[in-house]
Amino acid sequence: MSDYEFDFAGYANSGSEQTSKDLEEFAKDVFGEDDPTKSPKDRFILIYKNNIKREGSSDLLAYLEQNGFFHAPASTKYHGAFKGGLCLHSVNVYLNLHDELRQIYGSDYRKVYSDETIAIVSLLHDVCKIDKYIEVEKNVKNNETGQWELTKCFEYNKDQPRLGHGSSSVYMILDHMKLTLEEKQAIHWHMGPFDLSTYESTYDMGDTFNKNTLAFALHIADMTATYIDENEYFKPIEDDCDG
Repeated sequence: MSDYEFDFAGYANSGSEQTSKDLEEFAKDVFGEDDPTKSPKDRFILIYKNNIKREGSSDLLAYLEQNGFFHAPASTKYHGAFKGGLCLHSVNVYLNLHDELRQIYGSDYRKVYSDETIAIVSLLHDVCKIDKYIEVEKNVKNNETGQWELTKCFEYNKDQPRLGHGSSSVYMILDHMKLTLEEKQAIHWHMGPFDLSTYESTYDMGDTFNKNTLAFALHIADMTATYIDENEYFKPIEDDCDG
């Protein structure tokens, strides 16, 4: 199976044959049966335009196109680590989200969450990965031959501003289009506990303070006001009048 083909049976989390079949039928309803090899980009745009009608959505889609969303990888090596992997991942999440909501609420799940909201949080949850990875060449050992080979791969773009993971996606979307509170929370927390790494959060903060003096100064001013100016327990050194 190529990077641009879909294994519908692989989407169902429950592993049941019936659930897989239902999801395959849903995917066919979404994309049509006339062109099963339609590219992830074509599928993404089809879902986006058919479901997201909110003011600013056209500008946001144009931004994604102009800034490399459809060519970006989904990770450096863990999943979708190839050009176009991010787009493919986003469409996969869209299909899986429909399936998850159907399992939770039943066939009337759209009474709880609209098609627009479902499309927004699934297709756009990882827009923060635009420019997050850069393509480089590295010497990688071939496990079959034991030889080191110059290989193209992806690594983190150290020049990208760091605003957190899910929160970065929220900020980028809000530059073009409004989100509901539920949508903001869903996107912000989509990584669950995997976005709570103390080391990663500390690194992001340090990197930001290193490159953005205003951010560092504001942090210090806030802490000073809180723990000095407004702290009833703070006791300044009194003047020594006897001197």
